[in-house]
Parts: sequence; C-alpha cells; structure tokens
Amino acid sequence: MVLLIPRSCKNYSYKRSCYNFKTYVGITGSCDGGVKSLSGYCYSKHCFDYAYRGCCYKYRTYVGSSGSCTEYGVKSYTGHCYSTSCSFYPYSGSCYNHKTYVGTSGACTGVQLGSYCFSVKPNLTSANYSTSCSGHAIHGTCYKYKTYVGNSVSCSNGVTLEDGYCYSSSCEIYSYNGSCYKFKTNIGTTGPCYAGAESPDGYCYSNYCWYYSYNGSCYKYKTYVGGSDTDRCSYGVKSYSGHCYSTSCPFYPHNRSCYKYMTYVGSSDACTGVRSGSYCYSVRPNSTSARNSTIFCSTYTYHGTCYEYKTYIGSSETCNDGVVSEDGYCFSSSCHNHAYNGSCYKYKMHIGSSGICSGVRSDEYCYYAF
Repeated sequence: MVLLIPRSCKNYSYKRSCYNFKTYVGITGSCDGGVKSLSGYCYSKHCFDYAYRGCCYKYRTYVGSSGSCTEYGVKSYTGHCYSTSCSFYPYSGSCYNHKTYVGTSGACTGVQLGSYCFSVKPNLTSANYSTSCSGHAIHGTCYKYKTYVGNSVSCSNGVTLEDGYCYSSSCEIYSYNGSCYKFKTNIGTTGPCYAGAESPDGYCYSNYCWYYSYNGSCYKYKTYVGGSDTDRCSYGVKSYSGHCYSTSCPFYPHNRSCYKYMTYVGSSDACTGVRSGSYCYSVRPNSTSARNSTIFCSTYTYHGTCYEYKTYIGSSETCNDGVVSEDGYCFSSSCHNHAYNGSCYKYKMHIGSSGICSGVRSDEYCYYAF
C-alpha cells in the first residue's frame, strides 16, 4: 500500500490541488477558470485579467492617491483599484462611477468613448456641468433633462434608471419644461394630448405616436386629398404626397381618415371615395351616385349633390365647375378666385374702413361676383 503525501504548494492549496491565485469573489460572485470554495474564494492557476498580490481581479481602475476603492476592491500604492465586480459603468477593463454625455465638443476628465465620458469623479469640465447642480444629480453627475421613457423608448443621450426616467444633458429634437420629446404637435386650445405634456400655447409634446407621424408631429387622421386642392386641408397640414394630417376631424371620421362627405349609395351605386357598408366617404362630392342617394352635407346641397360654395351670380355670369339654380345661385365644389364665408367671388377689392361696397363686405375688403 502506497501512502500519498500531499506535496507542498508554492502559493495556495485547496482540496489537494495547488493554485497561483486566491481571490475573494463573495458567495454570488463568479469564478471563471477556477474552483470556488464555500467561503467565497476563487482558486485559479491562471489570471486572464489583472493580477495583484496573489489575487486575480476583473477590473483595474485608476482612482488616484486620494480616491477610494469600493466593490470588495483593493487599492494599490500606485493609485489603482482592483475589483472583481462593477456596479456602475464598466468600460475597457475598468469600473467608472460616472458616465456623462459630452457630445463632440465637451471636455472629459476621464476616458472618452464616442460622445460619452467615463470617469471616477463627476465630469465637471463640461460646459453643461458645474459643482452646484441646478438640474438632476444622478450618481454624482448633473443632468439637465428628466424624461419618462418607460421600457420601450431609448435614452441615447443619457442614462436610464429603474424607475423608467431618462436623465440627459441635451435633447435630440424637442425640449419642454425640463424634458425631451420626439413629437411636437399643434393641437390648439381644445385638442387632446395623449401621453404627453400640453403647453399653454396649444402644443402637445410626446415621445409616443399611436397614429400618424409627419414632420416631427403626431396626427390622429391621415386623409388623401390630392395634390391640387389646398383648401381641402384647411384643418390640418398637407404633405407633398397629397395627404392631409390633422389632430381633429370637423366632418366625417372613418378608419383614421377625415372625409368631408358621407353619401348613402345603397348596395349598387358606385363610390368615388372609400366605401363602408351602404355609405361612401369622400373628400369630394360622390358624383357617380344615383339621384335617389342621400348625402350628408355640411355646406350646401342642390338636387341631391353636396357643394362647398354657393354664390349669387344672377343671370349674366357663368358658373365654373358648378351648376346654376333657378334663383341665380352658382353651386360649386371649388373656387379658383376668392373664397369667403361659403361663397366664391370673382373680385376682391381693398376699400378701407370708409369705402363703399356694393358686394359683400369683410373688414376693409369688398367681394364681388360680377
């Protein structure tokens, strides 16, 4: 019988094996490439990160002669902190207490990566920061804006905490009342502002758009009105593609679009707009519908058709793009001259406050049909 006598180890021994490094990692810490004891020590033969005094550490950060070293770390006489874990911002084998957005021109007292500065102490040399913070102090860093982004919106220029708020030094698009937003929409004084902040001048600032976004704003309705008629989008904003974006619909809303006409066409009549059951929704009068169709018109109806303008022309004038009634009125769907108060006039003359008007007066102007 041969009795095995354990050989002596140069550094550390654990369970009849010899190791070069013995590092305390705690009960929950990892021990990659080694053996972990029940007391929280990691025994390993090789160190692929940073070795210091017989221990192997994952992070080595310069904190200076006066800086402190936490996170179960050990400070060396050279001013470096060796640690096995990092609760703040790890970068390139070091652990930093602060991550500050400085952009392309802001100074950095630590290590800069792109537009961010990683530092042990607050980055006080940036133009956005000072020793006294008038904004929001987070982890020793001062931020100007605080915006709720939840879990689905990114925080590109700052840091996000567990409560869903993004703390940043600048805003990419819109800023209002100390927060950053992606959309700024004119809703007037009565329009709703969904999941956003409404300003006194009638704007809605938000980071979400559940409907249609266009040119940095969020709209509830998107309606194709064509490229020639600008007056068909008087209640919204018209795009180059001929769509009208609006936050409200003063006429007939249908499937997130706003139509000026809703015509009953039954089951057999054609529809020049969008059909829904027995009704036709359109931005222009549904001219292909039968005479017995019922049209819901918010302006003027004549012989079962809806028109936008009604102008008295008598018996001597022509009626472009419309029909003339027996009593001398021109019903039309467009106006190529001067529109005022639901009528289309051929002439518009400035007469001042004391001038005589034989047509229809509006402040200092006089409208004439002939």
